[in-house]
Amino acid sequence: MKGLDKDFGLDRNRPFYIVSRLPMERVVDVTQGNYLYLRRMKHDYIKQQFFFDPVTKTIKSQQWKDKSLDQRSSGYLYKTDARWYQLWRYDGQYFVNEKGQHLTVQSNIDAENRRVIPQNKNNWEGMKWDVTYADEVKPEPKKGEFSPKFGFYVERPFHFVSS
Repeated sequence: MKGLDKDFGLDRNRPFYIVSRLPMERVVDVTQGNYLYLRRMKHDYIKQQFFFDPVTKTIKSQQWKDKSLDQRSSGYLYKTDARWYQLWRYDGQYFVNEKGQHLTVQSNIDAENRRVIPQNKNNWEGMKWDVTYADEVKPEPKKGEFSPKFGFYVERPFHFVSS
């Protein structure tokens, strides 16, 4: 089953990245212990990809397809049981669960390996997310190509000139 699930705000069975709206645009990554961390996007890195399962109504990991985003404890992946603590909706900027908890970058700090946890809404930028579907991700520029994200050419020498 494909297409948008209007109640949950996500395309069904279509792999996606959960991208932070903080300046570095890091993504949610799953560790071996199943905890969620903010990390730099690695293209085609399956541990950073999720999908919405229309049968269980949960957000599942592409790496561990028997586990879903869960809000119990400190936020992690847990074996799918499709209970209230695993039901997350995406409203265009927030991931919100059945109890009103929001997926959040811990302490709103935009740093590599920062924990991603459920938390009550507090209007931090670290609670805002974009969904980028894996089939829409553009590859990173290679050596000599321009990086629009950073405004420089990759691995190309340059000089600062003072006036």
